[in-house]
Amino acid sequence: MKLSCTIANFADITTKNEGTEYWLGENGAMFAIVTCVFGVYFWRKAIKEKL
Repeated sequence: MKLSCTIANFADITTKNEGTEYWLGENGAMFAIVTCVFGVYFWRKAIKEKL
């Protein structure tokens, strides 16, 4: 038995709430916010270590 877990699978089994499509999923704002936070963190870390 092979299990395949992707974002699409979880999006299909979760409840549909009005307005969540703007926050969740691969096109949501939360993905962009988290990516920016990680980017700033590692950018500052690289500057600190003079990379």
